[in-house]
Amino acid sequence: MPSAPAQPKTAIFTIAAGNYLHFVRTLMEKVAVYAPQADRWLGLCDRPEQTDWSAETFRVMPLDDITLPDPKAFVFKYTLLELSTAIKPFIIEALARQGYERIIYFDPDIGLYHPLDELFSLLDHHEIVLTPHITEGYRDDRRPGDREILQCGTYNLGFAAFRWTDATAAFIRWWQTKLTDDCVVDFARGLFVDQKWMEFAPSFVATTHICRHPGWNVAYWNLPSRSVLSSGDHFTVNGQPLVFYHFSGFHPERGTFSNYQDRYTLDTLPDAVKTLADEYTASLKKNGYPATANQSCGLNEFPGRVAIPDGARRLYREQLATLAKRFPDPWRTDAAAYIAYLNEPAMVNGRSSPLITRIAYDLYLHGPDIGLTRQFPDITGVHAEGFARWLLDAAEDLVRLEPVFLAPIRTALSGGDEQTQPAAS
Repeated sequence: MPSAPAQPKTAIFTIAAGNYLHFVRTLMEKVAVYAPQADRWLGLCDRPEQTDWSAETFRVMPLDDITLPDPKAFVFKYTLLELSTAIKPFIIEALARQGYERIIYFDPDIGLYHPLDELFSLLDHHEIVLTPHITEGYRDDRRPGDREILQCGTYNLGFAAFRWTDATAAFIRWWQTKLTDDCVVDFARGLFVDQKWMEFAPSFVATTHICRHPGWNVAYWNLPSRSVLSSGDHFTVNGQPLVFYHFSGFHPERGTFSNYQDRYTLDTLPDAVKTLADEYTASLKKNGYPATANQSCGLNEFPGRVAIPDGARRLYREQLATLAKRFPDPWRTDAAAYIAYLNEPAMVNGRSSPLITRIAYDLYLHGPDIGLTRQFPDITGVHAEGFARWLLDAAEDLVRLEPVFLAPIRTALSGGDEQTQPAAS
């Protein structure tokens, strides 16, 4: 008898830091059950030495194994959320170079409940497979609404599947160029990490398939149009099998179904979804939660365990051409010098104040949405002291700025040196 044709070499991967290890283990356990032919990978968005990986059932790809443009700057300029999404197409190409023909991504907080045979069949005929956030509009005024989905992107990139071809490779490399500098949360510019760029996939790759199966990528954003029912261990969605559920924003220790929405609480969920959440919580606990969740991410700290503020990354990214030359290793060897730079007075419209450092001014512009620019419009003049005192009061609970970034502001306040300084000529 003729031998069966060889199956395409398949990789299923996720991306996470060490504090998401309980999610990763839970996902990969189910991948082993429902897609045993696939190799399992974790793209590690963390320092590998912080965790013992020897006993895990999946392979680990550290950042050093991914070909990134200007790696130190690339990794530093993004928040952990942004970086975890920015490296996605680079990992896809790295896996393709290892000979994988089918490459499938799942967010770590996804649970699998059914064999992935239909997905594999789709990849025989399509080069990209995506799922839409919603397949019909909302009928209430809860969050998220149609506008929020529009801002975040038509397709949810907690899942994406690719068959490696010339067309796919061209798209992935184009995607890489976009995520090199613009994988950011910036709704004002129409950007939301890697997700918004995927809008182009159906236009760029003709065989892109948009899967509307109600049991794929079920989550808080599409629950209003999905009827989830259970019968024993079997779950259905609108009468079809539940294939995978996305527990985005799920925090069992807080009793929060998802902190990205306000339609549901754990007490008001449909019974079958509550069962899913309870069973998923039990799996997370079996896989190390909550101990794993308390692990710090090495990418989030300067030496001395000083938390890196988002503004430090944003300023570095916005002035990359200058700052990357001046501080090529802002994490380690240049950390002290870069912190000193952040603590220097900001120049605003030709004026500065010792009370308003660069990092403080960034927070003034991009911090909590409580109308800071309206409350303190003359930030380097008559309102500098008011903002500085607000910042010192809010630092611990609201903005979480480390003492090293507050010290120069305290010094300026105690010294009474609050005069606006003219720009250097």
